[in-house]
Amino acid sequence: REHAMLQVSRARLGSSAATVSPETSVAGRVAPFNCTAFPGPIQVMRVSTEIFSVQALDVDSGNYEVLYLIPRSRTSPPFADMNGCGIGPLDSMAYCLVKIEGQALLARFDSVSMDFVAKLPGWSFKATFDSNGTYHVVVGNELYKMPNVHLLTGHQSHDDEGLSGTEPTESIQVTFAGADLVIVSADLEG
Repeated sequence: REHAMLQVSRARLGSSAATVSPETSVAGRVAPFNCTAFPGPIQVMRVSTEIFSVQALDVDSGNYEVLYLIPRSRTSPPFADMNGCGIGPLDSMAYCLVKIEGQALLARFDSVSMDFVAKLPGWSFKATFDSNGTYHVVVGNELYKMPNVHLLTGHQSHDDEGLSGTEPTESIQVTFAGADLVIVSADLEG
């Protein structure tokens, strides 16, 4: 699968790089996704061996509008893959799993920057946010949950010392997780 769907958050925060600075936000260099301008489905797709594209889907026409490109060379060394994407509902930041030198990491990104916020126990394309801002990801037969992702500090390097100890520890075993993941909070008993 060469694409990852971003969920558009209910918080319709605008995007402005001028309002985000390392001194005032754990977001570091990354600006929020502009959910007001692009309230519909957003998808991250590999468009070549070296480039991923963030695209907005026009549901009526079925056509995509390219919002921006993410070259693999945005990181050093270049990242190998990107998937498991979502918009954080508490901070309107775009997040994806990124693989660099065999290590899976959770990264927040925008049209010009990418910051790493956590290491993961393995690669996956099955991930999503719940409405409380907890990031859920299936790695192998384990479903991990990562609460408060919006509070994690962004790091410019995938091997920054600040990323040690950021792997999720809470998980449950799953026997079959399918090809994607959706979190539903509902009373199924009543």
